[in-house]
Amino acid sequence: MDRSRPLRVLVWNQYFPPDTSATASLLMQFVRRAERDAVMVRTLQGNPSYRPAEAVRWKPWQLWRRTEQGLMVRSTTRGRDRLADRARNYVSFAALSSIVALFARGDVILVMTDPPIAVLGAVLVGKLRRKPVVYWLQDYHPEFMVGIGRLAPSAWVRAWSRLHQMALRRCERVIAIGRDMRDRLIEAGVAEDRIEVVANGSAVDWSMQLEPTTQPAGT
Repeated sequence: MDRSRPLRVLVWNQYFPPDTSATASLLMQFVRRAERDAVMVRTLQGNPSYRPAEAVRWKPWQLWRRTEQGLMVRSTTRGRDRLADRARNYVSFAALSSIVALFARGDVILVMTDPPIAVLGAVLVGKLRRKPVVYWLQDYHPEFMVGIGRLAPSAWVRAWSRLHQMALRRCERVIAIGRDMRDRLIEAGVAEDRIEVVANGSAVDWSMQLEPTTQPAGT
């Protein structure tokens, strides 16, 4: 990596202002702190669905548009009350953002858990573009959804869990928000030296957290 310029990070998450989700707020705090640490951040976000009045009208000939902070893909903005509608938003964002991310600039891909399947696309794009992927977990899926009763154990949930664990082991670094989550990651086969525990709101040096190591993940 060229160290004569700031580290460039592509932040991949469905929610970012003007959306008003918890991760949107968290990411805005991250952007402000990261830029103080000489990290250049560009976001890859979805069409606002927490604030659908600010959503961008879908146009089949235009997958994305530029924003002040990065790129916004034109994902669906169905209501969030029904799990099926939320899933449609997740799938449309995951698919469109995976295409756009193939061409977006960045030395490192930082992916979060909105939607829960985003890490699968990020790992694939990271492999194709030879870019390290840092996975910042907020919830451990799909086990979290099963635990709160939103999903019932099934064959496809077990398949999702296996895919998630496979993706985890191929990330350059995994950021957990607590020690219990770190222990769960170790059980899933993530190397302990690739896990960092960073509680939300912590004052950390993000230039150090996101700096790629010399050893590729997944080897």
